[in-house]
Amino acid sequence: MLERQNSTECRMVAEDYTRMETSVRPTVSSSGDILANFATPSMTEFTPDKHVVAATLAALEEHGSLTPLIKDELKTKIQTRRCLEGQEELKIEFNKPKPKTLTGEEARRALSRREQNRKAAQRFRSRQKETAHRLLKKTERLESKNTTLRTCLADLKKEMAELEALWLNHLLVYHSQQTTDG
Repeated sequence: MLERQNSTECRMVAEDYTRMETSVRPTVSSSGDILANFATPSMTEFTPDKHVVAATLAALEEHGSLTPLIKDELKTKIQTRRCLEGQEELKIEFNKPKPKTLTGEEARRALSRREQNRKAAQRFRSRQKETAHRLLKKTERLESKNTTLRTCLADLKKEMAELEALWLNHLLVYHSQQTTDG
């Protein structure tokens, strides 16, 4: 008898859900906005449901967020779809895990691990700073060397241009002497 009542109730919820989903048909306007065509004119005006407002305020006061309310809504939606598909209802329960109490030895080990982890993190940060400092010094040294080499290259190019000019001058003088002597 209870199963038949549950099944009938489930079917009624499913019909309401189906009616609600088919009453709203999204359309796209010429400007690209999504609009909703409602089946009845009374649905176009938004009137907040007292129960929804009360549940929202209660969830915000109790939990500071709407997450539990949204979870409950999703649970209801899943159950409704399962009813529509002819499947049985799921029994869903969310139990918060109970905090474990540590014995004296476990607390000592946890404290020791925390201290060990703190020291390891400190060593890691120290090595990171040292590596960053070393790389910064190496960068500065290489940039200085690069500047020196570029200056040297510019000086060598200038000297090469002077030597080429001297060589061309020598060739002109030599060829002019050859033509006058010959």
